[in-house]
Amino acid sequence: MTIKMSEVASLPKEDSNKGFVRVLGRYIGSGKEQFIRKEVVRITNTKTRKKIYREVVGHGNFKVSGIGIGIDYDDRVALGLERGEQSNLDLVISKTGMVGELLFNLNHPDRAVRYATRGNLQGTALGLLGATLGALSLLG
Repeated sequence: MTIKMSEVASLPKEDSNKGFVRVLGRYIGSGKEQFIRKEVVRITNTKTRKKIYREVVGHGNFKVSGIGIGIDYDDRVALGLERGEQSNLDLVISKTGMVGELLFNLNHPDRAVRYATRGNLQGTALGLLGATLGALSLLG
């Protein structure tokens, strides 16, 4: 599923740096043309070709238009949006798979999530190395 957005709104301070964006509630659900709540999505600025991975949630009490997305300041910078630029944008929100979820966790705003993901990847790599060396020792 892909949604095109042309407006952005700044998230309130209590929603900043939590790794999610807000969209209108009609885009959240279990249908084919909807995102699952807290699903990781890729947001791409087609003008700058910059992209970020974030969880998507409904608008809640936050006011966002049907063609808009609520993002925080750091996400605006990462997407290459100019200061004060709020409309006439070319943002595309699309579903992502397991690789997108991994990239989201590796670049999450919360350090604890980033470090845990890196530790898990390092542990997996060391486990694969150990299994490979163990198999080679049995063959040799």
